[in-house]
Amino acid sequence: MMNIFKKITPTSLWIIGGLVVLGGIYWYLGGWSGMMNSWGQQQYINKIENLKEAYRQDTYGAATPEGTLKLFIEAFEKGDADLASKYFVIEKQEEYRDKIESWIKLGKKDEILSLFKKASWEDSNMEDKNKDKDEMDVWENNEIVTSIFFSKNTYNNLWKIEQL
Repeated sequence: MMNIFKKITPTSLWIIGGLVVLGGIYWYLGGWSGMMNSWGQQQYINKIENLKEAYRQDTYGAATPEGTLKLFIEAFEKGDADLASKYFVIEKQEEYRDKIESWIKLGKKDEILSLFKKASWEDSNMEDKNKDKDEMDVWENNEIVTSIFFSKNTYNNLWKIEQL
């Protein structure tokens, strides 16, 4: 038995010690990773709950997609980017507020408004008007130039613009 200990060199002790340390680090980081993953999941859950609450409290929109588009156009005509952006889904309000402000600054308000006023249900891809999503097409010279997508806020049944 003593012969085994005599064959262990300082180098082999360093190797064994290093492996033990690396194993400990790996074990610790595995636990840390699990804790971070759990924290990330909780952050995600909190974000979703906050978004749900924002939708519950939301009062902007109309009972129909057409009504929401009309309210949006009225606010945009007045140059009120903040109000106009409130007719979009909550996740995109900031993005569209910035776009609307940019359109106004660039002098494109009238051009863009004329497009929105041409929106119609003609040949809409979404036939069933009882669903939670809908689409209006904007036609020019017998061609669709853009589409406006809507989704219903299921907490208050008001329609929001999802995408222009």
